[in-house]
Amino acid sequence: SSIVWALAYSPDGCVLASGSGDEEFESAGDSSVRIWDVSEYSKPPVPPIPEFFVLMEQCQREKWSSWRTLEALADKVDDPVTLQLYYTAASAAYKLGDISKEERDKFISDVLELVPNKFAFDQAAHVVAMAKMAIKKARADGILDQHKALRLDQLVENAHTFADVRFTGMISQLEKLQLRVDCLQDEHGYIIYRMEQVENRMTNVEGRMTNAENRITNVEGRMTNAENRITNVEGRVEEVRAYAENIDANLVKLKKQIRKHLKRKAAASSASAFLNIMTLGMASGFASAASAVCDNAFSSMIDLTDTKHVLKAIYGAENTPTGSELAEAFAQEKVEEWVNKPLTDIVAEPTKYPEFQQNPGFVQIAAVIQTCVYIDARIAEATDASAYDSMASAFIAATLSDDASTLPPPPPSTAPKAPSASALPTAATLGDAKATFSQLKEDLDLDDTTQEIPVDDNFMDAFQGLFDLIFAEIGPDAEKACRNLVDVRAKGSIRFVQWKVFYNSWARSGLSMPEYLQSKNT
Repeated sequence: SSIVWALAYSPDGCVLASGSGDEEFESAGDSSVRIWDVSEYSKPPVPPIPEFFVLMEQCQREKWSSWRTLEALADKVDDPVTLQLYYTAASAAYKLGDISKEERDKFISDVLELVPNKFAFDQAAHVVAMAKMAIKKARADGILDQHKALRLDQLVENAHTFADVRFTGMISQLEKLQLRVDCLQDEHGYIIYRMEQVENRMTNVEGRMTNAENRITNVEGRMTNAENRITNVEGRVEEVRAYAENIDANLVKLKKQIRKHLKRKAAASSASAFLNIMTLGMASGFASAASAVCDNAFSSMIDLTDTKHVLKAIYGAENTPTGSELAEAFAQEKVEEWVNKPLTDIVAEPTKYPEFQQNPGFVQIAAVIQTCVYIDARIAEATDASAYDSMASAFIAATLSDDASTLPPPPPSTAPKAPSASALPTAATLGDAKATFSQLKEDLDLDDTTQEIPVDDNFMDAFQGLFDLIFAEIGPDAEKACRNLVDVRAKGSIRFVQWKVFYNSWARSGLSMPEYLQSKNT
């Protein structure tokens, strides 16, 4: 008798819960929840069995003939499933001999004629697809001729199209579009008015475009002038490039000559270095530059028997003649132009040699060269080692005196001997890897902050000076072996870590550096 305020169904829809009570819940006397069984009301209705299947069951139960069964079922075919069953039944009756081919063709043809009018076509096109498949099968079985099959196929397609809800929706859309067309026609007059305004503006824009084209023409003319100037500049750049290539070629020749010069034997290297640099200065007309070499080099040397010390002083001198002219003079062996300038003639008759009057330092040069040759010869005799070969000694003697017999005789020409292991530097005399790495940077004129040293020809020369050796005397592949051992990764440069590995490996071997480079274990 109370008011029901809430209802709720169970998930399966078979149970209903209701809540009741008075309006004022605080004083409710009949507040309760009741459960109702509504299962018999919630069951969905059972759909009726299609007449086709009811009639088929009756035919089987009463054992009708095939012809009677097909005739009775023909009017009950109204969907794809019943069409498949009817087509199957007619084909089976024909194959079993119950009906003739003409009877089979008539049954199936009559049923297919009813498809466009009786079937309920769906939006998913399942029905039309099955109907078309049946028509295609009947054409393949010879039941329908080509003309009749095409006609039925078109009828099925039309029925499907007109039954589709999308078609009716298109009609509605067409009506709406017609209304839209009416509105657009009203707007047409306004658009024409706007177009006239746009045409006027376009006329103005065309005038502005003509002015812009004239300006572009002027700019193109200026660009043409600029391109001509660029072409001239490119021609000049090409000339500069050719000139630079010529300089590079001369520098390559100079570099090869310097390397060849540095690889001369240790005893004659200091005299040869002085002779080449100073004669080049006079032969090429670099009088002031040669004088600067003399002043700077002599101010940095104390012991003329220390080949490394002498070479560093000479090649570290400022204002040394450089460039393509020096390379050309070096390549043409212009050293011979200073052959007949002996020290004795200079002292006796200095007026015969104007270049010595302009640069008195050349007298010092001649004296030093004679001293170097004399000292080197004496050192060679004392150590029983070949200081320089017969060709080098004859060349140096001829450049210093008209009478080579006035100089100390050169040591006998014997096969070059490698320095003994005891006379070569060791790890104890050179220091640790850090000290030798710093010495290499100093010899290459690199800052102490430099982290990497390029492994190039200059590095190889500094390496020979550090370990007091000459690659040419060790073997033809000595320099290549040295590069491979020092620069293991072939990066073209090394850091202290790579040098430390190489240096410590050599120190642990107990071999001299020439022996280490030739060792099979290495």
